[in-house]
Amino acid sequence: MRRKTKDDELKVGYIYDFISNEPVKATPEEVEAVQVLSRRLVEDYGYPKSHVQTRPQYRVRKRPSDVDKSYPVDIAVFR
Repeated sequence: MRRKTKDDELKVGYIYDFISNEPVKATPEEVEAVQVLSRRLVEDYGYPKSHVQTRPQYRVRKRPSDVDKSYPVDIAVFR
């Protein structure tokens, strides 16, 4: 995993993902939900960063029989 340094320039409108340390687009959902919740999982609940994934964003169906619509999963926690 690449570590950010003081000399790295971050593009305007991007932030570093708390889990992967990679630049991600700073959308309101990313800033106010994904980053906040992933930080809480690690710092408050003790999950190792290696068990939490914010990229790639998975898509799941509401029911297994649904074929038309899927919904994004922004944070996944694995064993």
